[in-house]
Amino acid sequence: MTKNIVIIGSGIIGLSIAYLLLLESKEEVKSITLISQHFPDDKPIDHEYTSPWAGAHFRPFPHSNDNYLNDKRESNYTRISYDFFKNYLVKKHPESTVEITRGFQFFENPPKSFTECADGINGKSLEGFKILKNNDLLFKSKFGCQYFNFSLNAPKYLIFLQNQIFELSKKQSIPLFIKRMKLKSLHEVTKLFNNTDYIFNASGLGLQWDGTYDQNTYTVRGQTLLVEAPPHTKFENETHVYYGQNDHLTFVIKRPSGNNYDKPLYILGGTKEKDCFDIMPSKLATERILDDARIIFPELLINGEFKILNINVGFRPFRKGGSRVESETISNVKIIHAYGFGSMGFEVSIGAARHAIQLMSSEFSPKL
Repeated sequence: MTKNIVIIGSGIIGLSIAYLLLLESKEEVKSITLISQHFPDDKPIDHEYTSPWAGAHFRPFPHSNDNYLNDKRESNYTRISYDFFKNYLVKKHPESTVEITRGFQFFENPPKSFTECADGINGKSLEGFKILKNNDLLFKSKFGCQYFNFSLNAPKYLIFLQNQIFELSKKQSIPLFIKRMKLKSLHEVTKLFNNTDYIFNASGLGLQWDGTYDQNTYTVRGQTLLVEAPPHTKFENETHVYYGQNDHLTFVIKRPSGNNYDKPLYILGGTKEKDCFDIMPSKLATERILDDARIIFPELLINGEFKILNINVGFRPFRKGGSRVESETISNVKIIHAYGFGSMGFEVSIGAARHAIQLMSSEFSPKL
């Protein structure tokens, strides 16, 4: 049976679902409709549109004792995404901007889960994982590890996905409809498109059938800096994350194929501010990031200063207990929820999208 599919949200999760439906699924798709307030080629980019502001790299995490099953599920998503990026996009689509690099994490107060190489942060599922020796540690860190990861240019990657969706739908003669609007409820979809068979709910904070939002979701504000750097630094092939005192997180992530600039561009961050909705850059946060980075990552300085090109502010959709990827049926419409991924959207994107599509049907055959 052919299926009319509606995807709510054009962030990294919604676009990944549409892309894999067209690239990999054996399902007979009759039509795809994308509903969103924002799209990748919008200018300027709205602060409510989270995905383009992301640092966008792979950073593994241990499975916590109190949330083990969800952590394991989300960790598995990241490994699936990494494999897809490495074995398919890097080889077949260099224009996607995805690059395989080395990732490093450093801790001043290392958690036991890291020092003991707990599930999710060891060589069993991480390519090239190893614990760093003391003379390889940065600044005041007392523990560090490395592994292979990926980085990408978030705005350009989203446009790549959008272009692929347009091209694949045209090639397969599957009608693709774009609807720019703010939905009041999932129920509204069936009023607008009364032939809908499946709804993929990639709405970030989890819009529900009755117009409410998932009570377990919440927003975390993030602020980062887009900076230029001298050529030929180690950061051209490495991402670094440094966990300091007072929960201060400082990181540097390359933006591959960066925004038509000849010189390397990097995301320098960052902050995590729960339930803060200020779209204006915080001077205090900027100064904190720069003060830490000046000490930890001095290689980024140009003539003793940071060359800041932009201050990024985005709002990440977190969910207590982990993301929601599951299905439910209401009024004969099957809804597949895929939201609440917080700051891991790009890391989990392919794995979460495949899981969501599997919930639509058991017939799913990846073709890499």
